[in-house]
Order: sequence, then structure tokens, then C-alpha cells
Amino acid sequence: MQILSPMLKPELIQLDLEVEDKQALFAQTTSMLVPAGLADQAQRDELLRLLVEREGLGCTCVGSGVAIPHAGLQGLGGTALLLARIAQPLDYGEDEAGQHHHVDLVVLLVGPGDDPAEHLRLISRLCRMLKDENFLGELRNAANAPDVLRAFEQVEERHP
Repeated sequence: MQILSPMLKPELIQLDLEVEDKQALFAQTTSMLVPAGLADQAQRDELLRLLVEREGLGCTCVGSGVAIPHAGLQGLGGTALLLARIAQPLDYGEDEAGQHHHVDLVVLLVGPGDDPAEHLRLISRLCRMLKDENFLGELRNAANAPDVLRAFEQVEERHP
């Protein structure tokens, strides 16, 4: 089973993010990749475009106030998770069933884009982890990045 916690670094965690829409959410979260050394500015701009495009295909909300936007880009240095806890739940739009969603937790998955099957396995793993109510509570109550990292490590121990 793929371990996800090493893909999440403290500099990729944003707690109590103030955003008004998905475009601002994606812009702020993808901007974290550049100083973290995972993407250059051109790659960040392309990821932003891809995330907006992907979201146009269907809502990436998985329920319980959580969304997993994702994109793959050739040439990206590696796979990374970015976590944003949104200060005020964000109107995330409707899913394919017409259900309207608001989210306060976003786990953004970005990767090199050369292995779509692996990308889907990582999304599936994230979805399973995010069904753990204790994990969601720990993320919502985390005071800082180390608390978030600890929550990821603990949920992976509970759900190997």
C-alpha cells in the first residue's frame, strides 16, 4: 500500500486559508509548490490551468466537506500533496448528481502525469483515509503543520 504522508511537507500545508472561490483556492495552493522546489513558475501556471480544466469535467468533492482536486503534469519533479483548511466553508459547486457542496478541507494531489494508474491509486487511497471521521476531526482541529503531519501518519497506521 502506498504511504502518502511523506508526500505532504510542512510548507505544503495552509491552515485557515481565506479564499472566495475555487480559482483563488487553486491559485494559492499551487503557489506553494514553487518555494517548496517542486515546480517552477511555468509548471505552477500549467498546473493551475489543468486543475481548473479538471474541475470543469466534474466536481472533485468527496463528501464530508472534503475535496480532492488533482492534476498530473509531465516533467513535474515528483508527486506531492497539499492540504488547505479553509477558514469559511467554500461553495464548491454541484456534483454530477446535482448535490451542492461546501468544503473546508482540500487535499490537492499533483504529480508528474506519466503514470495515470498510480495517480488513480493515490486518489483512491486518499478517499479511504478521508472516510475516517477521527482523521477529519484531527485535520479540522490541527493547530499547526506538525499536527496535520501527525494526523496523516496516524491514519495510515490505522488503515494500512
